[in-house]
Amino acid sequence: MNENQHKKGGRLIKKIDFNSFKFKVWITLMSFAVIIIGLLWISQVIFLEYYLNSYKLNEFRSCRDELISSSESQYNTLEGKFGFTIDVLKEDDDKYVVEYSSNGLNFGSKDQIVSDKSIISESLKNTNEDKDSLIKNNKTSRYYYCAKLNNGRLLFLSQSTEIIDSTVKILRTQMVIASITILVLITCLSVIVSAIFTKDISKLSDSAKKLAKSDYSVVFEEKGNTEIAEIASALNYATKEMAVTTNLRRELIANVSHDLRTPLTIIKGHAEMIKDITGDNKAKREQQLDVIIKETDRLTILVRDMLELSRLEANPELDKKALSLSDIVTDVFDSLSIYNEKDGYNITADIDDDLLVFADRTRLQLATYNLISNAINYTGEDKRVEIKLKRTGDKARFEVKDTGDGIPDENIKKIWERYYRAKEHKRSVAGNGLGLSIVKTILELHQAEFGVDSVLGEGSVFWYEINLIDK
Repeated sequence: MNENQHKKGGRLIKKIDFNSFKFKVWITLMSFAVIIIGLLWISQVIFLEYYLNSYKLNEFRSCRDELISSSESQYNTLEGKFGFTIDVLKEDDDKYVVEYSSNGLNFGSKDQIVSDKSIISESLKNTNEDKDSLIKNNKTSRYYYCAKLNNGRLLFLSQSTEIIDSTVKILRTQMVIASITILVLITCLSVIVSAIFTKDISKLSDSAKKLAKSDYSVVFEEKGNTEIAEIASALNYATKEMAVTTNLRRELIANVSHDLRTPLTIIKGHAEMIKDITGDNKAKREQQLDVIIKETDRLTILVRDMLELSRLEANPELDKKALSLSDIVTDVFDSLSIYNEKDGYNITADIDDDLLVFADRTRLQLATYNLISNAINYTGEDKRVEIKLKRTGDKARFEVKDTGDGIPDENIKKIWERYYRAKEHKRSVAGNGLGLSIVKTILELHQAEFGVDSVLGEGSVFWYEINLIDK
């Protein structure tokens, strides 16, 4: 059972993974919707009333300005134009007397003393620097605008708020319905969108799980979003490389097993022969001891190369210094020229002097040694190997040429692979198929260019080029 699932009443219930991409997409969309609805509610509850009050205040002030510049006979016209009731009050010994009234409903008829001064008191209390104020009286459901005129009179303009209140109530009811509708739609939409966005990721995850079980036939679908397609493409490439690496590793194990088993069998066989048969025969004993020594050398080289490859992978750092590549190639040539005398090889060298490079001596020497040793291992029946080190512009170019069978085009890239081993491997010279992979790793660490030029039936030229430095 998946760790995100549990059983309840015999049913399999899937737990919510709060860290999943699907949940995060869903919660992001829901949060966005809540924020938008929240802003709409703030604008309806807070800013709508503020906006309406500001709008009405500007209307009242426009009416006031026209009233000031108009005669009393024009008040009825202005009342019809703006839809306000107009009252003008004058103060007389702490009393307010109606000097003009549109309808006599707010403060009384003309020349009548105002009995209820609560609206007047509230308006004067809220009068600002512009000598006017606007109040909303919920008891009477009206706006009251009060302005002090230059002649000491008080101008009151009023209007019913019932229509505005009804409109606001309708808007807020619609907001509730719209908010619920938006939340439901966003919830459904976020579920759909999160499912769409995570569908391809889920497929990648399922394929990755198959890959983790060493199923290299799995294919990651390169479709959907650009980023997902790029990840799928990278995973497909990684899958192919892992499949190749796994196959080559199997070949390596088979080859190494063969290279271990064969010399061990030979060593054991000759040791038993010395013990049981030829111990007293000096000539045969020495011949068999030579075989034991030769096979032991093969094992030593195999172990050395495997350890060197492991060291390069574990610690790719180089100890670079200014050194003579000419001396390195000369030293390697001298050490391998023993094959000229011992096994009848014809190894020649043409080396320019004083070619200085910035490199790790031990590792560059090993790469050079492996290339020459490889040429010796695969050269033709004439056993001829040619070594060259020449200056080419600002680079030093090393070449080693053999006269072997050459390399097919389809195998040119494979020969540098870590676990690749040519089918035509010869045992006349010790080798294990790891030498060129070591060369490749070392030369890449030195940012050197390298390659092989090969013609079937004529042989191959392995080469590398590395930057020179001034003396």
